[in-house]
Amino acid sequence: IYCSPSSFSFSTKILDWYKTLYIINPLDYIDYPYALNEYLFLSELKKNFSEIYFLDPCLNHTDPSPLYSFKSFLSQSNYYSFDDSLSQKNIHKFAYNLVKSLPTHISTIFFKNYNKDKQECSVGLHDLKYSLNAINSFLDGLINACNLNAKAPGFAENVVEKDFLLSSAKDLKASYVPPLIEEISFSSARHYLFNSLYLFRGLLREKLCKDENHGSALLSFLANGYIVIPHFFDSEVHNEVLDYFANQTGSLSKNKSTLLFNSQFCPEASKNLLSDSFVNLLSTLTGYSSACIKQELTNNTFFQTVRLDPNSRASDPQQNFHLDTFYPAFKFWYFPNKVDVNCAPFQYVPMSHLPSRKMLQIYSSRYIDNVYDSGYAISVDNVEGSLRVTPSDLTRLDLHPKQITVPPNSLVVANVGGFHRRSLNIRPVIRHSIHSSIRPKNIFNCDTYI
Repeated sequence: IYCSPSSFSFSTKILDWYKTLYIINPLDYIDYPYALNEYLFLSELKKNFSEIYFLDPCLNHTDPSPLYSFKSFLSQSNYYSFDDSLSQKNIHKFAYNLVKSLPTHISTIFFKNYNKDKQECSVGLHDLKYSLNAINSFLDGLINACNLNAKAPGFAENVVEKDFLLSSAKDLKASYVPPLIEEISFSSARHYLFNSLYLFRGLLREKLCKDENHGSALLSFLANGYIVIPHFFDSEVHNEVLDYFANQTGSLSKNKSTLLFNSQFCPEASKNLLSDSFVNLLSTLTGYSSACIKQELTNNTFFQTVRLDPNSRASDPQQNFHLDTFYPAFKFWYFPNKVDVNCAPFQYVPMSHLPSRKMLQIYSSRYIDNVYDSGYAISVDNVEGSLRVTPSDLTRLDLHPKQITVPPNSLVVANVGGFHRRSLNIRPVIRHSIHSSIRPKNIFNCDTYI
């Protein structure tokens, strides 16, 4: 049955569970005063009944008049075809094809003159403040398009808290947000826009980078999603960290007792990790300001000890492929000891961090799972809105995980907006590292960025 979101549709489903309902998309049906109530009811009904679908919007995403038709852009799979394998060899080629695929009303978020500058993605960018405001306005428009910021008939308050949606919050269940939000691809849109902005501005940073080594590292990082730096500390600092783990153990997750900058241990390592040279490297890789990097390092760097028993690995959520959040976030591990295939090394899926159509469609389906508590969301490891995939999913996507084995005294930095995990182990493992994360909260504030 193809229908509008009326009492006819949900009464039909309740009376006959075998009926399949196809509901007109909210973006195409917003004038009826009670439409929002009926969409809210149907999206809640979908949590408990199968065979209820919301159609893709009828809007043409190439028409600039429907400003908020991201869902339509997402559904046009034939509009975005190129060889993803080029990205690992030539990130500029990937970005060039990405820019060509963008409809005008999305490209103008990033570029001053789309028709003139689409040939080169690293020039003609708007200033950062403009692009952040444009992303905010775009997402705000999606919310407004379905009247989700309004008081629906019978509601005492607005349906959603707009300030919550337009923030760094990745778990939309932390505050009530109706499943309807994903039927208009809200989370997919913010994911795509923030990661496209990171890529375009990263290529601009590489072009302007005065340090040749930092520029080369940035290109590799943009293409692959991770870098490895061997011989990271000098021998004195390396031995300092080895001595710490010979006498102490870290924690699996950060706590006050294992925070690096909250202790008297490893003062030389602490000094190195807050040095201008290291902060500048992280700033170049991430696009976040030096002040932001220093704050994140101070709050999040800790001594980590991972203990793994092969008999209990099914309960370890970090051993499932996942990505951390929708906007660029980063982690690093300094490994004082060798990490080989028997040590459950960090595993990363190169190119899964890039805003390709292939990944966008995966994101969309996983966000739908999360909001309806269905499919991939029904698992103990699906926490805080993180997105998950299986090894078979990656095979179908022609993406190939890489185990990051390293010699002693190595640093691994990763964009955890790509799929990653702790490798599976077949024997007991004890692995030490200094671990940190860079995931600032003020993502719409220009001061957060370079």
